[in-house]
Amino acid sequence: MRIFSFTDGAHSYWSRNLKPIAKIEPEEIITVKTRDSSDGQINKDSNVKTLEKMDFTRVNPSTGPFYIENAEPGDTIAVNIMEIKNSGWGWTGIIPGFGLFAGDSSLQLELSGPALKIWISDEKYSRARFGDVEIEIKNDPFIGTIGVSPGVGGRFSIVPPRENGGNMDNKIIGEGSKLYLPVFVKGALLSLGDVHLSQGDGEVCGTAIEAPAEVKLSVSLIKRSIKMPYVEFRGRQSIYNEYVSFSGFSNNLIEATKIAVLRMINAFSDFMEPSEAYMLASVAMDLRISELVDMPNYHVSGVLPLDIIKNEEVREKIKKAIK
Repeated sequence: MRIFSFTDGAHSYWSRNLKPIAKIEPEEIITVKTRDSSDGQINKDSNVKTLEKMDFTRVNPSTGPFYIENAEPGDTIAVNIMEIKNSGWGWTGIIPGFGLFAGDSSLQLELSGPALKIWISDEKYSRARFGDVEIEIKNDPFIGTIGVSPGVGGRFSIVPPRENGGNMDNKIIGEGSKLYLPVFVKGALLSLGDVHLSQGDGEVCGTAIEAPAEVKLSVSLIKRSIKMPYVEFRGRQSIYNEYVSFSGFSNNLIEATKIAVLRMINAFSDFMEPSEAYMLASVAMDLRISELVDMPNYHVSGVLPLDIIKNEEVREKIKKAIK
């Protein structure tokens, strides 16, 4: 099995002119080493000053591109994700000007950042201290950024997701999943990076548990066309036992989302800084559109596992703090 690393080639933008770092055969199994989303600027010894000095032109580096033999425009490739190994640590941060509450002048809480949390990880869990609370999250790793070259000329940011994939941050793109991507150029030019060890759907503060990793995968070639990515994945069993759901209601979908997230932050703020609660929501709380059609209001739910709080007494106190 061949092993490829970000040192062989990585990029933080899309271009059909990028030179492939390797050619791989359909169904060949390879391992791809990826850097964290900061491109190695943050490490397990970093503090918030590191975040303040980051070069954001380097974010979301993706290892590649890989030329898929016999892939032609109009084809589809299926990326079979077999295994994701972490490197023993990860980070979560609030970056000023980024995230759900960026630029919100109505806030009475300090959520603008910068803020940084370092996690220590083993094979099963990632752990960190949030204020007075020990948090232990079950690892559920996935590829945050993965895609193929766009078909048009130019140089495009890798951050917003597009029809060629990119920074989709879809947590079902993990072990056992199969991601289908349309092919726009000869060889497809597949790249991947930005592995997350855990993330809540929505990634509200703008980061998850960002981590360097190794991804074992293969690529299947399918001679038919699709317009945009889709994912096949196995049924996901609940990995926690106890949850709480925070409701937000508004005639504006984003405002309903903010209400749900703020309710979680307020409930946790007696035990940690509001910025820490915001980061915790980003890595552990799933946002759901619970209701879309009962006008004039939307209902957004923020579903958070309480098992991540190791101290049962603290868990009960937090439940009583919900308003």
